[in-house]
Amino acid sequence: RITANDEGQWYLFVKAADRAGNETTTARSLSFWYDNSVPTLTTSMATATGSCISNNNTYYFNGTFDTNTVALKGSITASDTSAVAPEITYKIDSGNEVSITGISATAGTRSGTWSIPSSAFTQDGEYTVKIIATDQCGRKAEQTYTVYRDTSAPTIAITTPNPTVEDSARYYEQETLNVNGTVSD
Repeated sequence: RITANDEGQWYLFVKAADRAGNETTTARSLSFWYDNSVPTLTTSMATATGSCISNNNTYYFNGTFDTNTVALKGSITASDTSAVAPEITYKIDSGNEVSITGISATAGTRSGTWSIPSSAFTQDGEYTVKIIATDQCGRKAEQTYTVYRDTSAPTIAITTPNPTVEDSARYYEQETLNVNGTVSD
């Protein structure tokens, strides 16, 4: 019997005997992995475009957004108890998982640099980006980032004092001038 603490590679050897006492001369064997754990996943993110501000796993892209470049990139290490390294994918919002290729693999570990092209962010708005490591049993470890694409500047409207040509040439004698307005983005 294998328990949760017995993760790793196992070998099963089988011999057969009939009622007359005849036995197989060699055992048949089967090698398998018992994996009861979620893979471990460590990621870091660095932006590839120059117009990005980051704060606590939230990334804000502003200004010109070139859809022919890499928007996001980072480093990753994913490992599992089996000898097969986890597969690495990314997912944006409720879209399909997309394989991240070019990450080197050794026994049970995959490590390297990942990237997501700017073309994955088609319009201004908020995106949820997940970097996912999936082991051979289908267990997943995820790291989530929030990305905002905002390529338009906010607009400002001054409502008081009235911003007409006449008012802009006025002089005010009070020490404090109250200005009211709105900002929209």
